[in-house]
Amino acid sequence: MKKKIGICTGNISVGGQEKMLIEFLKVLSPEKYDLELFIEENKGEKNFFQKDIPNYVNYRFLTSKSIMNRIEKNKSSKNPLRKLLYSIDLIRKKEIAIRKLSRLVEDKEIIIDYNLGLLRKIDRLDLENKKVVGWSHAGEGGVLKNKRKHRNMAKYNSIVSVNNEMKKGYEKNYSHLNIKMKTIENFIDEKNILKLSEESIEEKNLGQYILSVGSLTENKNFLALIKGYKKFLDKSESTLNLVIIGDGKEKDNLERTIKRLNLEDRVFLLGSKGNPYPYIKSCEYYVQSSKAESFSLVLAEAMVFGKVVISKENIGSKRVLNNGENGILIKSVERDLEKILLKLIRDRGFKSMYEKKSKEGGKEFFRGPAKERIEEFIDSL
Repeated sequence: MKKKIGICTGNISVGGQEKMLIEFLKVLSPEKYDLELFIEENKGEKNFFQKDIPNYVNYRFLTSKSIMNRIEKNKSSKNPLRKLLYSIDLIRKKEIAIRKLSRLVEDKEIIIDYNLGLLRKIDRLDLENKKVVGWSHAGEGGVLKNKRKHRNMAKYNSIVSVNNEMKKGYEKNYSHLNIKMKTIENFIDEKNILKLSEESIEEKNLGQYILSVGSLTENKNFLALIKGYKKFLDKSESTLNLVIIGDGKEKDNLERTIKRLNLEDRVFLLGSKGNPYPYIKSCEYYVQSSKAESFSLVLAEAMVFGKVVISKENIGSKRVLNNGENGILIKSVERDLEKILLKLIRDRGFKSMYEKKSKEGGKEFFRGPAKERIEEFIDSL
């Protein structure tokens, strides 16, 4: 008999974690598991990955498009009334979602909280005779500051971390709860990436470019990337442009910086792209500027194409780039990027060496072995 599994997540808009969810669903066997996906936020036309959910996975949104539209409309407002409505709707959305979820998981044997989004309210669910798995994509496994979340860690039977450092953190801080700790690294579908990369690029004015992909948030550190790129231009006569794919609350700040540095014709903010792979395939170099990453999925994706990868040093980039063996790690994007780019454009042998290392190193993260690891873990629950 198939195991009945409910998988919970926050949304399916553009993002590395959301993309990884789709890959996770694709490796789960419909012959072995009865799968249902519960998505908290219905973002309408921003549900970029909805079309990619496998047809054998039944999915439901826990909140309506109307409440998400109001939240989106009011979240940046300075009007006191609209700010109040925004706060009320956030609370209401969570309440509606947990009430609906409590009914939908009644028949499930296994609940997988894929983004640890249930931590605050998981004590509202009837978990008797159910195995509960938290899938952790961010952080270092530290003690949770929110008292209710900290207390609710005891509701999980297992915590899966995407890197060993995170797993060690959970073991250190929550070993007294007798939670089974497991590391299962993220992975990529290299065949699908290559297939999607054959689509054409909409923009015709990008020229040769350096690329970075990610949400426009403070953690992604794009401000430092733009400043580091500016220093590179000042030291060279390079025609390389800078292209950033992503959207988020830092957009206005980045646009102001681009204008202040007179880079309007050299730095292109393209917004979110459901398919970034044609842009990755066509770039000269891929740069990740994030302050922190638990597992740098997009670095592994760039390596499918044998791109020279430059990344700020963090847990995720060190793992994917094998401590700098298969890509270039830098301490500071703003200070160090210029030197690396200058060396790459002046020393073709240096560039060629890292292209070869990138292509070979990326193979470690192909999806093949991941299916066995994930199914073996689920079957052990």
